[in-house]
Amino acid sequence: MIAKENISETKRERATSFILRFLLIILMSQIFISCRGKNSSQENTATKNANSEIVEIFPPNGKGVFPEELTIYVVLRTQPSIYDVRFTVWKEGKQVAGTINISKSGDFWKVSFEPTQKEEGSYIAYFNYGLQATFWTFFAETTSQIPEFEKTHFPPDDEKNFPVEGTIFVSFEKLINPFSVDEDTVNLIKRGVAGDENVSADISYYPNHIIISSGKRESSSNYKVSITGVVPLLSGNPSFSILDDSFGFRTVDIEKPYITGCLPSFCSTKSGCAVVQGSISQIEIDFNENEEIDVQSAIENIQFYLNTISEKNQKMKFKRIYKYFDKLELIYQDQSIYTPEWELYIYPNKVFVNLKDLISAPSEIAVYILPQFQDSSGNKINEFISWCITIE
Repeated sequence: MIAKENISETKRERATSFILRFLLIILMSQIFISCRGKNSSQENTATKNANSEIVEIFPPNGKGVFPEELTIYVVLRTQPSIYDVRFTVWKEGKQVAGTINISKSGDFWKVSFEPTQKEEGSYIAYFNYGLQATFWTFFAETTSQIPEFEKTHFPPDDEKNFPVEGTIFVSFEKLINPFSVDEDTVNLIKRGVAGDENVSADISYYPNHIIISSGKRESSSNYKVSITGVVPLLSGNPSFSILDDSFGFRTVDIEKPYITGCLPSFCSTKSGCAVVQGSISQIEIDFNENEEIDVQSAIENIQFYLNTISEKNQKMKFKRIYKYFDKLELIYQDQSIYTPEWELYIYPNKVFVNLKDLISAPSEIAVYILPQFQDSSGNKINEFISWCITIE
């Protein structure tokens, strides 16, 4: 009987111990969750990203301060070297003069920018240290508007005689996200008869503009700048809109046009006329590979005259004139029903005549290039050239 009572007492003690342990586990879990929630809240207040080197920025992004409070700073987790820090501030698009200081701030390090003059206005700050970089905007006193910039680029589109080592500048209306600027979104392209070719270049960025320099550019060559996929920065977050731009230019060209070939081979004839049997359907004059002839100058100063049994020294008129640079474009069409189906095509380095209405024997075509003929950079050929083609 005593043994049974001892067994029952032991069971009651075990049950009581189990219940107490269970209640203790629940209590400890609630305490842990509560503490964890407070810690998470504190962590989120201190920094947006626990892995970020940057703990805090001041003034806060998009906020306003009084001019006398205008000490701009970034708090870092580790001590930086003054030589590894890049801290730049702009006011209404103009760089602000000031001094940079590094000091200990509790467990962290503060990098401060002290403007020489503390004035009202819209400000943009750029800070870079190691792999960490950030842009942000703030305002002094009553200004409360994010600044807008002018969209522009240099050189202007279709600029001629741009220096081979000239710096290319592209500005946008909005701040740009620096992490979207790379060799995939910013391209310098050399354009040629054989096709387009990407050129390596140094690319740097600032709050709202991109600079392209040190590209391996050649003289007397056409280039294109293509920017696609750069995204704007709005209140610290990239929006879904895209900043694009595209323009072309030609590097400095001091060489006058020179002829490299022709079809039929009339330009290689030392004396007399080149002879074609039966009829002729095409005439072609080729210039040096990197040449870019002036379209209007080609129309006015490359002339063709036709001599037949019925017509003597008749200037040939073209039904249609095309230019073919980036694409084929009709630039002139004669409405007269009496004009023969003759077409003139002007390429960057070639003039081509398509004689849909064939010229048959017996005939003679005289080809003249006047001294005023020039390329797009203004270099004139400065000599009178003449050939002839006899159709027998």
